[in-house]
Amino acid sequence: MKALLVATGILLLFSLFYHLTLSYSITTNTVDTEEFFSLDAYYDNAGIQFIVLYLFIILSWILIFVVMNDLNIKIRLATHLLTLPLVVIYSKRGFYWLSEELGYGHLEGGGEIWDIFIPAFFYLVVFTFLHGVEYYFMSKVRLQEKNKFETDSLKYELKAIKAQLNPHFLYNVFNTINASVPKENETTREMIADLSDLFRYQLKASEIDTVNLRDEVEAVKTYLRLEQRRFGERLSINYDIDDDCLHQNIPPMLIQPIIENSIKHGISPKEEGGQVDLIIKKPNGQLEVSIMDTGVGIADLDKALNKGFGLSHTKIRIEKFYNSKLDIKNNQPEGVIVKFKI
Repeated sequence: MKALLVATGILLLFSLFYHLTLSYSITTNTVDTEEFFSLDAYYDNAGIQFIVLYLFIILSWILIFVVMNDLNIKIRLATHLLTLPLVVIYSKRGFYWLSEELGYGHLEGGGEIWDIFIPAFFYLVVFTFLHGVEYYFMSKVRLQEKNKFETDSLKYELKAIKAQLNPHFLYNVFNTINASVPKENETTREMIADLSDLFRYQLKASEIDTVNLRDEVEAVKTYLRLEQRRFGERLSINYDIDDDCLHQNIPPMLIQPIIENSIKHGISPKEEGGQVDLIIKKPNGQLEVSIMDTGVGIADLDKALNKGFGLSHTKIRIEKFYNSKLDIKNNQPEGVIVKFKI
């Protein structure tokens, strides 16, 4: 209805412009009034034409935007092929009849072409505007629904994944096993303790929406300690983390999937191994996280974000929750750099 009111304003604006044009034509004698049959008389009743036209446009609007509102847009647009000529013909006839009944003149002969062109022009302007507004709001609603659906789906998916990874009994069992390991097997005890801590953090992360970055970093370090036990000298880790960043809250499990991806697809296939750098800075007050590796690299960076769970899932979370993006590029001389800002 608001769009119709705006369209009405457009029609009134055009009618005022047309009225002023007629006035200018009369006062400056730029139009042969004999050819158009008493332009002075036509000037006096010019407003009648737009009243009649407006009534027919209202009827067309009711048909297309109310009665046919639930039909396919293609059918509704095709309806204009019928309503446009009907509005032009009957608004012209109605205007001429009403003018004659009230004792006013109207265009005759070749001048009648303007009483066909003007209604057709205004009809197209008004309904182009109305359909444009309709399309805009429908697109906006669809986008909001899509975002809500994807966000809800993402939350449920993440919760389900966390629930699968983090049952309570797992770290309790690890602690039990750890207690049964002889003290002389200290390395084994440490690995079990780290694994227990890692699952404890993941369980905590499954129950909250955000975690302190300090806790996230400690969980990542725990994970990397376990990986270093597996890879030995083939895996080198470097941390460059500003302390003033650690108090900020972030979604849980945001960094670890990227590091897992670097080790699995970058370092592991490389015989001599490589290095993973975790860099967290806060330039200009914005948290910036970079994960760099010296692994085998990625041949097709454009497809990298759409393959595998780690990068694609993190990409979606950053986009949905922070309206940011996950950047990926080649490292020099080899490897990959993944960055995001929140």
